[in-house]
Amino acid sequence: MRIGQLLIFWLALSFLPLAVLGQITETSSLDKYAYLIYGKTRSGCVVQASGFLVKTDRSLYLVTACHVINGWRFESFEKEDSYPDTLFLRVNLKNTDSCTFIPIDISKIKNVKSDPDWPDVYFYKISLDPKFRICALDANSLYNEAFSDIPSEVAIYGFHVGDVDFERSEFLQLKPQKATTHFPDKDTYACSPIVYEIGYSDNSLGPGNSGSPVFFIWRTRVNGRTSTKVRFGGLLFAGNPLKHSASVIRPEVIKYLLHSVDKARN
Repeated sequence: MRIGQLLIFWLALSFLPLAVLGQITETSSLDKYAYLIYGKTRSGCVVQASGFLVKTDRSLYLVTACHVINGWRFESFEKEDSYPDTLFLRVNLKNTDSCTFIPIDISKIKNVKSDPDWPDVYFYKISLDPKFRICALDANSLYNEAFSDIPSEVAIYGFHVGDVDFERSEFLQLKPQKATTHFPDKDTYACSPIVYEIGYSDNSLGPGNSGSPVFFIWRTRVNGRTSTKVRFGGLLFAGNPLKHSASVIRPEVIKYLLHSVDKARN
């Protein structure tokens, strides 16, 4: 699908009724949706990124930034020649606090050049053994309707950590970091049909956050009690540390592309 098709899709969505719909009910455990992706190039450099799982009616997908999966530099569309044939996804065992890594074969995918007209996202169809605990977003809840109320908070969950040997037991115990920021103004959010920009004021985002899930959170006080609503906010795929800004693929685009990919693969 090309940019023109996405633009038509975005314009159609802009005329939907305005509402705030909270499809995810809890906020204290949103970090469970973030998964660690890890590997090493043939030259010994660390490949470290984030991702999340989405369940459709047909399949389970690991969703992350495309440049994580194929090793092409998204800013220059150049191939990383020493990129590994296999990446590893960290998963949790059921009923325990133990983690392990499962291989992700990207040997064929990494040879396919990134399409500059396709947003920097990849949907990797995956099958997980029942012994693993699966925390996946429902594909139908990724986006439903536009909203009018500005979110109280934008939360990003990912693995922005340093170079660590994935065979070390300490690495298996790492938890995703939460970064929070404010929602951009309405004009900034609406200016692009594909992505939007968020700012951040510290070092909570950086290498390793590519593919991180983003969530919009609303908090309101009613009769002395706090009411909370959460919605999926998109996929973070790039950052500019000099400007302290990051780029996020819009949730409606993620849902539409996933639907197209899922339909084509099943």
